[in-house]
Amino acid sequence: MNNEKIGFIGTGNMATALINGIIRSGKNASDLIIYDIDDEKTEKFIELGLTKAISIADLSKNADIVFFTIKPQVFDDVVPMIVSDINKLYVSIAAGISISYLQNNLGEDTQIVRVMPNTPLLIGKGATAISYSSKVSNAHKNAIEDIFNNLGVTAILSEDKMNEIISVNGSSPAYIYYFADLVIKKATEMGIDESVAKTLFCNTLIGSAQMILDSKDSPKELIDKVTSKGGTTIKAMEVFYNNNLEKIVS
Repeated sequence: MNNEKIGFIGTGNMATALINGIIRSGKNASDLIIYDIDDEKTEKFIELGLTKAISIADLSKNADIVFFTIKPQVFDDVVPMIVSDINKLYVSIAAGISISYLQNNLGEDTQIVRVMPNTPLLIGKGATAISYSSKVSNAHKNAIEDIFNNLGVTAILSEDKMNEIISVNGSSPAYIYYFADLVIKKATEMGIDESVAKTLFCNTLIGSAQMILDSKDSPKELIDKVTSKGGTTIKAMEVFYNNNLEKIVS
C-alpha cells in the first residue's frame, strides 16, 4: 500500500474515519485523493495535504484504490463516470450495493471489495465485515485488511451474508446509543447527575462487552450470573421477556 494512490469519492463521516486511519498508519497525505460535489467538505482535507480531484473520472484515473464512500442511491449517477481498470481495486462501503452490480458496470474482471464498516471507526474501535470478488489479488486483500485493521477489527465473509451483517455491526451502534440515551435520560429524571450516569453506564457497556469476548460463558450464562431469584435485575429482565424484546430485535 506504500506506493499506491488511494481515492475517495465522497468525504462524509466514514471517509473521514478511513482517511484519518490511513494517515495514522504512516501513509503520506499527498497519496490520498478526494472528490466531493460539496467543495466545503474537501477544504479540511486539502489543508491536511490531500489531493483534490477535479472530477470522478480524474480521481479514478489517478487512484490505484478507489473507495465509493457515497450513499447507495447515487451509485447509478457516479459509477458511469468511473474510468475502470482491471489492475485497480474498487471498494464500496454502501449498504445493498452488490459486487455483481459493480462488475456489471465496471467490467467482469475488475477487482471489487464490498465492506460494511461502522461509525466507531472514527475512534479506531470499528468493526468491519469484508467480502471480496474472485478477482481481487492477494496484495490488494492485504492492503484493505491493513487499512481496516488499523481502525478496529475485521471479519471476512462471503457476499451472501453482507446484507444480513448490516444489523450486526453496521446499524447496531444506533441501537446501543438509543438504549444508552434512555437509561441516562431516566437516571437524570431520578436526580442522578448526567455526567455520572453517562460515565457509569458507558463503562458498564464497555466492561460487559469485554466480558462477552473474554469469558468462556455464553451471554445467557452471563445474564444468569447477574440475576438472582427475587432480585431487582430479574424483575427488569422479566419486563424485557414479557414485552418480547427478542421478537423486536429479530
